[in-house]
Amino acid sequence: MHLIDWMIIIVSVLTVLLIAGTTRKYMQGVADFLAAGRVGGRYMLCIAEGIAWLGAVSIIAGFETGYKAGFTSLWWQQIHVPILLLISLSGWIIYRYRETRALTLAQFFEMRYSRRFRIFAGILQWVAGIINMGIFPAVTARFFVYFCNLPLELTLGSVTFPTYWLVMFFLLISALTLLLFSGQIGVLVTDFVQGSFTNIGFVCLTIFFFFFMFGDWSFIVDTLIDDNPEMINPMLTNKVEDFNIWFYLIAGFSLVYNHMAWQGSQGYNASAKSPHEARMARIIANWRGVPNMVFFAVLPICAFVYMNNPEFSQGAEVIQQSVSENVDNEALTNQVKVTLAISRMLPTGLMGMFAATMMLASISTLNTYMHSWGSIFVQDVLIPIRNKPFNAKKHIWALRGSILFVALFVFCFGMLYKQTEDILLFFGLTGAIVLGGAGSVIIGGLYWRKGTTPAAYSAMIVGAVLSLGKIILDQEALFTKLRDYMISKMPATVSSINSYVSNHFPDIIEKHGMFESWLRIPINGQWMFAVAMASAILTYIMVSLLTCKGNFNLEKMLHRGKYKIESDQSTREKPQRGLKIFGVTEEFSKTDKFIYFITIFWSMGWMAVFLVGTAYALISGNTTTMGWAKFWQLQFWILIAVSVIVSIWLLIGGIKNMIEMFSDLKTLKRNDLDDGRVINSHNLSDEAKPTSNDGSQGQ
Repeated sequence: MHLIDWMIIIVSVLTVLLIAGTTRKYMQGVADFLAAGRVGGRYMLCIAEGIAWLGAVSIIAGFETGYKAGFTSLWWQQIHVPILLLISLSGWIIYRYRETRALTLAQFFEMRYSRRFRIFAGILQWVAGIINMGIFPAVTARFFVYFCNLPLELTLGSVTFPTYWLVMFFLLISALTLLLFSGQIGVLVTDFVQGSFTNIGFVCLTIFFFFFMFGDWSFIVDTLIDDNPEMINPMLTNKVEDFNIWFYLIAGFSLVYNHMAWQGSQGYNASAKSPHEARMARIIANWRGVPNMVFFAVLPICAFVYMNNPEFSQGAEVIQQSVSENVDNEALTNQVKVTLAISRMLPTGLMGMFAATMMLASISTLNTYMHSWGSIFVQDVLIPIRNKPFNAKKHIWALRGSILFVALFVFCFGMLYKQTEDILLFFGLTGAIVLGGAGSVIIGGLYWRKGTTPAAYSAMIVGAVLSLGKIILDQEALFTKLRDYMISKMPATVSSINSYVSNHFPDIIEKHGMFESWLRIPINGQWMFAVAMASAILTYIMVSLLTCKGNFNLEKMLHRGKYKIESDQSTREKPQRGLKIFGVTEEFSKTDKFIYFITIFWSMGWMAVFLVGTAYALISGNTTTMGWAKFWQLQFWILIAVSVIVSIWLLIGGIKNMIEMFSDLKTLKRNDLDDGRVINSHNLSDEAKPTSNDGSQGQ
C-alpha cells in the first residue's frame, strides 16, 4: 500500500476517535449509557444501526456468498422485499417493544414472564452473542493482513505469533476507546459518522469496479457465461452449493420470526425518541441497503473474473499459490482469494478508501456488539441475581467492566477457534442458539395474551440444544473423541446404526462419509436453524395452551389506555389496530407520507419484476444466460444511480438529527431509577418523576 492509502486510514480513524471524545460530556446517567437518553432521530438511527449490523465481517461474508453464487444471490434475495416492507411499514415488534420502555430484551422478558426467565434468557443471549461475535475480529484481522500485504507472522524476542493477533488487538482497543466513556451516545454518534463514510466508500468503489475496472460489461459476462452460467442465470441456482434458494427462503422466514430477537445492536432498539420515530427509521432502512446490495454483488464478481479470466492469469496464479501455501483451512479460502484479488485491482487512493471503509465498518460493529453483550450481562444477569441496585456511578462502571470482559473473550476466541464453514453459515448456527426459540417468546409475549413462562422456557431450551449440539459435533477434535468413544463402548449399537444408514441413505454416505451421515448431522448451519425455529414454535404453542391459567394484561405492559406515559405519546393519534396498522394514520407528517409511499412503490416494483421474471422463466423456459446478463447490467445502472441519491439524502438527514440530539441531551431530564429494573411486571422508573441534570425533581 502507498503512503497515501495509509494516511487515508489513519486520518479516518483519528477523526472518529476525536468525535467520540466530544460526546463524553453528554453521558450523565444509566439510560444515557444504555439507550443514548432515548433521543435518537430516524436518519441517525437508520445509518448507525445499519453499519452496526453490517461490519467488516459481514462484508467479507457477503464476498464469500457473491464469489460462490454470483449475481443470482441478488435475484433470490427479492423474496425478502415484501417481508422487509411489511415489517418496516407495520412497525412489527419495534413499535410494541418501544412502548414497553424496556432497555434490553430480557428486561421485557421479566415484565412479560418472570425474573428467573429474564436471567435464563440473559445468560443464553450473552453466551450465544459472544460466541457469534468471537470470529468478528479474527476474520477482519486476517482480511487486513492479506489486503495490506503484512507479514503473516511476527517475532517478539523468542516468541513467534500470527500477525492477525496484533491487528485484532488494535481493532478491539479502538472500539473500546469509542465505547467506554460515553456508552450508547458515543456508539450512536460515531456509528453514524462511520456509516456515512462507508456509504460514500461503497458508492465510489462500486462505480470504479462497474465502469472502469474492466472497461466493458461483456468482459465480465464472457468470463462467467462459459464455465459458471449459474452465477448469472438464477434458474440454474440449484447448482450453487449452500447459498441456493432454500438458504434465502429460510432467511426470509427468519426475518419475520426473529425480527429484533438478535440483540447485537439492542441499544438502538431503545434509543429512538418515540415508537413512531423507531418505525420511521425501519422504513428508511429499506433505502439504506441499496448501496450495500450493489457493492456486495459487484466486488466479489470482479474478484472472480480476475481469478478466472486468462488475461489476469499471472496475477491469479500468484494469489492461488499464496492461498495454497498459507491457508490450510478450506473455510477461509474464498475469503483470502477475494481479499487478495481486490488488493491487486484497486489503484492508490481507492485502496486506502476501501481499507478505511473496512476499518470503520469493523470498529462500528465491534463497539456496538460489545456494548450490547456487555450491557445484557449486567442488566439481565448480574443485577437480577444480585437483587440489589447499584448507584448510577457503580452501575456504569459495572457495565464498563462487563464490556472489557467481552473484548477479552472475543480476542481469545479469535486466537483459538478454527472456522469450519462459511461465515454466514456460522452466523446462522450460532445465532440459532437464541434465535431458534427467541422469536416465539417475543412474538408470543407482545401479541398473545396466553403465552406462559413454562412455554418460554421450553421454546428457548429446544432451540438452544439443537444448535449447540451441531456446533459441538462440527469441531473435529470433539467429534473424533465422541466417535472413538462410541466405537469402543457401544460397538454393537454403532454397527446397527451404520447398517441402517448404509441401506437407506447411500447418497448421503457417499457425500459425507459413514459417521458424518448420522453422528455429525450432515446439514449446514442454515438448515439446522430452520429445524430449531420450527421445533421452538410448536413447543411454545403447545406448552402455552397446556399451562395458561388466565390472560396477561398487555395494556399495562405496553403503557396503553390508563397506563400511558405522556412523554412517549406523539401529538398525533397512534396507529389503529387490525389491518389498518399497515396504512397511514394521523401520526404521519407529509414528509413521512412521501417516504412511506415511495418506499412501497420502490419495493413492490422490484418484487413485481421478481415475480414476473421467475414465472416467465419457469413457464416458458425461453430465458437465456445472455438475456439475464443484460438484465443485470440495467439493474446495476439503476441501483448505482439510486445509491448516490440515497447516500446524500441520509447524510443530510443524519446531520440534522445529530444536531437535534445534542440539543435534546443538554436539556434532558434524567431519572436515576430508569436503569432497567422491573417491579411487579412494570418498569420501576414508571412510578417516579424524572430528575433534571442537577439531580432535582422535575416538575
